[in-house]
Amino acid sequence: MNDEITLIPQDTKKTSTGATYKEPKRDAARSAFATVENASMTEYYTAVAAGKKTELKATLYAAEYEGETLIGYDGKEYRVVRTYRPKNRMDMIELYCEAAEGV
Repeated sequence: MNDEITLIPQDTKKTSTGATYKEPKRDAARSAFATVENASMTEYYTAVAAGKKTELKATLYAAEYEGETLIGYDGKEYRVVRTYRPKNRMDMIELYCEAAEGV
């Protein structure tokens, strides 16, 4: 694990009409080391079929991940669309991410 990612938590806020939305808490972001690689072709096309566009996979220690739905990597922000705990490495978690737009 030689890549550094930023885990960005989010707050749930309410509008004046009572609708909820998530707002990034960039001031509470924290760094973690991970292995970042492009999403596999299978993962990419499976995501496209579900209306997503998975671009990268970040693998890090599960103890460092607290359910964040945004990560920063290489100057860009990504939305976590799916997580996976590999059966052969239960101490790890894989985050499958798409480019975050309008965050």
